[in-house]
Amino acid sequence: MRSATIEAVAYYLGPDRPRWTPSSWAEVVQAAADGILDETTWMELKQDIPSATKGATTELARDLASLSLHGGLLIVGIADDGGRAGEVTGVRDPHRLVQRVDQVARDSVSPPVTIHAQLSTHPDDPTLGVVLIVIEASPLPPHMADGDFWGRGDTGKRKLTEPEIRLYMDRSLQRRAGTRDLLEQLVNDSPAPDLHRMHFLAHPFSGRPDALTDWVHDDPRGLQTKLQWAAHLHANAWDLSQWMGDAHQAPGGVTYSYVQPGTAIEAMDNMNLQLLDVDTDGTLRYTLTNIATVHGTYPNNRTILSLPGVESLTQQLTAVTAQVAHLGGIAGSWGLGVAVTNLHGAVGRLRDGDEITGRHRFPQRHYLHTITTTSTALAAHPAAEAHRLTATLRRVLTGSSRPATHRP
Repeated sequence: MRSATIEAVAYYLGPDRPRWTPSSWAEVVQAAADGILDETTWMELKQDIPSATKGATTELARDLASLSLHGGLLIVGIADDGGRAGEVTGVRDPHRLVQRVDQVARDSVSPPVTIHAQLSTHPDDPTLGVVLIVIEASPLPPHMADGDFWGRGDTGKRKLTEPEIRLYMDRSLQRRAGTRDLLEQLVNDSPAPDLHRMHFLAHPFSGRPDALTDWVHDDPRGLQTKLQWAAHLHANAWDLSQWMGDAHQAPGGVTYSYVQPGTAIEAMDNMNLQLLDVDTDGTLRYTLTNIATVHGTYPNNRTILSLPGVESLTQQLTAVTAQVAHLGGIAGSWGLGVAVTNLHGAVGRLRDGDEITGRHRFPQRHYLHTITTTSTALAAHPAAEAHRLTATLRRVLTGSSRPATHRP
């Protein structure tokens, strides 16, 4: 993992506490002494995790399931002094402990939860370390361990009641349906309904309405630079970072485009016009007006879609979403969606001169696909999350969901 220096991570400790960004063992010791790491709904302390007995595994699974409800931080290597952070003792062989926690998170919690771990090692003893384990707010709450669903209160974990279980399950369904509804609204509200458009949507399930207010209102150009940098890192077939245009203030935040919002888009049939909306709560909406090309004349014309173009843009926009989450301090779950419109009968292109024809024609008017993910997954695996959004489109048009390996 790390030596005595920790990778800079801003840990969420609850709505009434500032984010904590430790960089060394000494800063962990100081935070414990200052009460910053006392146990709360979002914080669990353990001096150590006993050997892999059934009882210890069950207790750890309950902790992980409870923290996944709203997201939280499990710290191993600090004594729990009646809910207050006690002595920073560290644990031996912290790398093996992380492997064990990850295995319990995958095998003993249902649905499995994803962890993200960092180590703070002792400056004089690299075999001794404090383990910082982030469990993000789950997109599929609640989670079960040892036959029960678990949540948290001010004093630690507790079993959820039947009404609470139903409430959280209903909210999960509403969130997933909400992402689909928002994506369909983005498609239906386009002023250019007949063009072959691509839309991307990302919205946080939790977070502050003003998460990006300082960036959006006070430094939209600075925000644009940050987002362009994130997009450029993942540019392949289509470089989004070159198309973000000028910043225009909008009711929900800021719009990046080369034309003033409200310009008649339907008249721009030969332009690849791109619009990127960034709201103060972190919601992203992206539109490209021409993602496909029409070859030939009616009635023998056909629509050809560049699959690498769709996949590259989706990956860049997923990376941009991760950057927004980082800049806005938005932890937890997200809903993401991709739509490509007016595709009925379209064929796919893998690269120049390589067309998929005949039986591989798109059977519906629009392609729409949504997923739920987390800030950690977006930051760590943007390509994998993007593939989840586009794999079905590739499978329909090519017979295989394997990502492209060629530039178009």
